[in-house]
Amino acid sequence: METNNIDIKINGLTEENSRKVVESIINLLEKFYFLDLRRFHDIIICDDVNSEINSILGNEYKFVTNRYNKNSDVYAKVTTVVNENDIKIVLVLNNNFALDLIKQLHCKQEYKNALHVFHHELSHIHDFNKKIDIFEKELRSGYYEGIDKITYPIAEICWSEYIANFLSSSSTVKSSYPSIMANSLSSLVNLTEKSIQTNLMVYKSNRSRVDILEEITAQVEHLFKTASYLLGYIHGLDINLSDISDEALFQVEKSNFAKTWEDMSYELTSIRSVYPHGWEKIKIYENLSLCVLNYFKEFGILIKQDEKKELYISIV
Repeated sequence: METNNIDIKINGLTEENSRKVVESIINLLEKFYFLDLRRFHDIIICDDVNSEINSILGNEYKFVTNRYNKNSDVYAKVTTVVNENDIKIVLVLNNNFALDLIKQLHCKQEYKNALHVFHHELSHIHDFNKKIDIFEKELRSGYYEGIDKITYPIAEICWSEYIANFLSSSSTVKSSYPSIMANSLSSLVNLTEKSIQTNLMVYKSNRSRVDILEEITAQVEHLFKTASYLLGYIHGLDINLSDISDEALFQVEKSNFAKTWEDMSYELTSIRSVYPHGWEKIKIYENLSLCVLNYFKEFGILIKQDEKKELYISIV
């Protein structure tokens, strides 16, 4: 792509560091020319990514956080500016992260990690462009009914993180992120199970605590996102979980997440096998959303809908 079409705005860095950061970003954009970076208009570098996102909410556009990346790391976030005629994609970066992009000589590991994060965020932009081309109307509306209101957003997040890591896996060979994510999953499979069981005990004693069900859904989302993130590395690098961490493999296999892990691996691979030209509608996520539904069932949580697609939940 033509890098002169991207406006880079920097707050909080010295003039010298700003110049170096811009040079590094331009070089990286040219390096990743093979990614689909249409609609990519702005890079904002600032002290606080989330505060910057919130400040943009007041501009003249309808500013929407990219729901496929809504829980991304505070170092970087991809967002979209939507108006009647087009969609513009914006990347917001943290100042300290941006400085890591100019540490090739003095802090090589920090640079390698930053390089991968940048590659990962550009891969989100690539993926979002593909989805806009296929079902822009659905992406703009973001509307689901019944069971889909719970399972589809999680399935979408899983796909987004999976494909971003799959596409950016080549830059992670020398970074520390695969082992970091494996360690995270190793802890989460047990912590999530225990936490959900505790929350269910609280809910059963007080059925008015609907906030408990929301908390459980957030915990499931975090676990599924972490698993998808790691599967993206595994499939992109063509390795097994044991190649990254024997401990993570052990913890997954002995947990109630074991079958879900296998099912997610299969379904994400299936979706990728027809991506993007075999995609026709948002229902591409249907089987992946069933993985979410089945994991809830592991805890006796049955998510149902009536004939009007009104959502209700039974605990058995």
